[in-house]
Amino acid sequence: MRKIITPIVGVLCAVSMSFACAEETKKIDKNKVVSSPIASETTNKNLSDIDCSEDLKAESRRGYNQCLEAAKKDSPWSYSTGLTYSSNAFRPGTTVNSQSLSVDLAAGYKLSSNRSLSAVVGLYQEVAGGTNGREDTFTDLLLGYHRSKWLEPSDLLHVGYTFRLQLPTSESATEDYRRWFALRAQLPMSIKLSEFGIEDWSLSYVPQISRAFYENKTGAAGSSLVEWTISQSLGLFGALTEDLSVGISSYIRSVKPFNQSFIAPRYGFSAELSYVINDEIEISTGYSNQGAIYKNEVGPDETFALYDKETSEFFISTVYSF
Repeated sequence: MRKIITPIVGVLCAVSMSFACAEETKKIDKNKVVSSPIASETTNKNLSDIDCSEDLKAESRRGYNQCLEAAKKDSPWSYSTGLTYSSNAFRPGTTVNSQSLSVDLAAGYKLSSNRSLSAVVGLYQEVAGGTNGREDTFTDLLLGYHRSKWLEPSDLLHVGYTFRLQLPTSESATEDYRRWFALRAQLPMSIKLSEFGIEDWSLSYVPQISRAFYENKTGAAGSSLVEWTISQSLGLFGALTEDLSVGISSYIRSVKPFNQSFIAPRYGFSAELSYVINDEIEISTGYSNQGAIYKNEVGPDETFALYDKETSEFFISTVYSF
């Protein structure tokens, strides 16, 4: 069963303060930066002077609250932990039902008002069904550098960038794929919809490219491993009330195995509803679906659907930030 990554996404949003967090991703680095010249610029800076902008409030309510709390505590550090339960659409107790639990740990260090480091790692356990044959495993460690508002072509459009290093701490990476590491680069672009009279909402577009490095070019089963991945994601995020927010995102992803060309792309879609209980706790629920845009055997796949019982997954999660 594929691991739901929404809590990590929310945590990464909180630290990077940009929508660089759209795909994965779920989607906070813990590197020591005391000797860094970038860090020295802000070590003695009173964080209460940092602007917790309305852009951040629209993109991540949790990130906005953490920004305010960091300013109050005059500390550049932030930490989060998340617990997620996920299940596919089949009835529990049946042979085709699959369920899992995951725990995510994240830490972040703010270098300045728009630059930060992040680190995320987690533990994943299948509690029913599943297809990978493992009861539990660590996820890969993600280290990142984020810069929001790198370019501001206008009051409407903000462009940032994110670089991530993926280190092999999961069982699949170390035993099945023997991956050394992977590099990711993102160029998140955010449009404030307040310019159109829609307050506390933003539209984001995030292109991403990643490159993986392995000990061998083939996996344990003899198939070629993925060398390059290119993806594009589009998301709409905003507040329904002071404490209730919603996020809808989609992506298209294509991969290139070693010694092959890029293969047929896949699509993904997710929707999430989040409620902030207080400055430390947020709960979320939602679902995701994915599928193939083109099938090599039959050509274009015209069965695109936002929901499919065979592939959709549902989740509920809680994140504690401190």
